[in-house]
Amino acid sequence: MRFYNLILQPPGSAQIWQPTPTGDGFTLGTVGSTFTSFAPGPGGVGGQSIPGALDIEFDSIITPWDVIQGGTKITIWGVGLGMISQAANLNGSSFILIAGMKPGLPLATLAYNARQGGPIARGTIYQAYGNWQATNQSLELICNPGVVLPPLENISLSWQRGQPLSSALATTLYNAFHSLGFQISTNNISSLLVPKSTQTGIYNTLQSFASWLTPFTKALGAPTYGKSYGGVQIVINGNQISAYDGQGPVIAKTIPLAFNDMIGQPTWLSATEVSVKTMLRADIQTGNFITFPPGIQSPYALTTSGVAYPNVPAASKTAFQGKFFVNEIHQFAHFRQPDADSWSTAIRAAVVGTTGTPAAPTVL
Repeated sequence: MRFYNLILQPPGSAQIWQPTPTGDGFTLGTVGSTFTSFAPGPGGVGGQSIPGALDIEFDSIITPWDVIQGGTKITIWGVGLGMISQAANLNGSSFILIAGMKPGLPLATLAYNARQGGPIARGTIYQAYGNWQATNQSLELICNPGVVLPPLENISLSWQRGQPLSSALATTLYNAFHSLGFQISTNNISSLLVPKSTQTGIYNTLQSFASWLTPFTKALGAPTYGKSYGGVQIVINGNQISAYDGQGPVIAKTIPLAFNDMIGQPTWLSATEVSVKTMLRADIQTGNFITFPPGIQSPYALTTSGVAYPNVPAASKTAFQGKFFVNEIHQFAHFRQPDADSWSTAIRAAVVGTTGTPAAPTVL
């Protein structure tokens, strides 16, 4: 059963924008959500779906911050004229979008789906406006995560000569972003990344900082790890800022995909990358590894291999096997559209080489 939870907060405030009791505008509250499809039970235990929840549509992409990326677009359908008239009040607000699956028909017995839900995206609303066409009224939120500004001061790096990058980077990110509630993870960075001379710098945004860090560490680590080494990349997954290069003491998490999670077969994007689509889920992050299921397990196997038509492996297992490194995640969602593609996660992943790192790209 699908669910979503969208929280909008004014700049620098702990309060939450919420619909008025009559639904004709917004007011500020201290608990709850701005828009949601699920009402939690007493004490946050249990709960139930809200049949009259507004329809939501969003498109969000998660890539490393050294890569120029698009923004997140969120549309709330069915709002009233009062909300449309107050749309400009949402400009500059921070947002947290939580979505996924809850136990319920047709997956009532699959409790693990609830654990796959969580924060999909967060950031700042750059533009909010209302739209009214014929009988359709909607609230449009343009959220561009391409620039994340530190709330108090610039990002200041002090990476001393001979100091491992993981400790210097943890201090830098914590000082810049801890007041926004981000968790900082730098455990998956090689301990051999130490500069020959002290590196310092001041950066206005996370993107400008990542655009310097990735090529610098790529050149620093290439003599040790070879041409396939991609350097240190920074990503934001939900409420966590992660920095990784796949060579750290803490191995990135490996998530096995279940056959019933997948929407269709995976496909090749290039000689070293594949694309796979699953139901909408927040537990897979860039920097993780995924593995494909070895075969269909009961009760999803309608036929056995022995009675299937010869040379048709798709009837019993996925086309690809092995371990893949997640490079990019794209979330597509339209809450009240019934088809599977309207509540899905598209994953772009690289083939893992013999050293446990993504294989080097091949020029075709």
